[in-house]
Amino acid sequence: MDDKTDVQVHMEDVGIVRLFLGRDEGALREAGEKYGRMMGRLARNVVGNESDAEECVSDALLAAWNSIPPHEPEKLGPYLARLTRNVSLKRLRRNTAAKRGGGVALLSLGELEECIPGGDGIAEDLAEEGEAARVINEFLSGESRTKRVIFVRRYWHMDTVPDIAAMTGYSEGKIKMILMRMRKKLREKLEKEGIFV
Repeated sequence: MDDKTDVQVHMEDVGIVRLFLGRDEGALREAGEKYGRMMGRLARNVVGNESDAEECVSDALLAAWNSIPPHEPEKLGPYLARLTRNVSLKRLRRNTAAKRGGGVALLSLGELEECIPGGDGIAEDLAEEGEAARVINEFLSGESRTKRVIFVRRYWHMDTVPDIAAMTGYSEGKIKMILMRMRKKLREKLEKEGIFV
């Protein structure tokens, strides 16, 4: 994205956030129009079906309505993505408890938990843990842009390996190998830093 486009996106986001702050219900419509597709894809990747994903997007928009104010996000897209992911993970846990399956998201979280010593079901919350977040961000900053994108697409956006392969132009085997090596390196870094050992 070029600088002009970044500024334009920022200005649009500022306008939508102002609608939220002014308690104007048009904020929900505008946010949905601008970010609904992204939110829907993320929710589908986590919960695995369209109807639950639609509910998650609605719940995430409601969470935005309830949290702006007091929050005033500088970047609305990532803020809505985080709300969508959190709502979707809660739905996934509920669905899994009800034996309705978990699909791609559980597989993805399971892969990530393999690299976390003593992981025991905490991978989905890992990025929100202060010290762990710092170490993971440090780890990712030392990787190439392509590897960072692959890692984040798989473990944050919950994209499938075939989707990531199509996005990057790499084979599925290469994507799996990159992810396996990154998980191993992350585990070593976490152990070295004394996290989850």
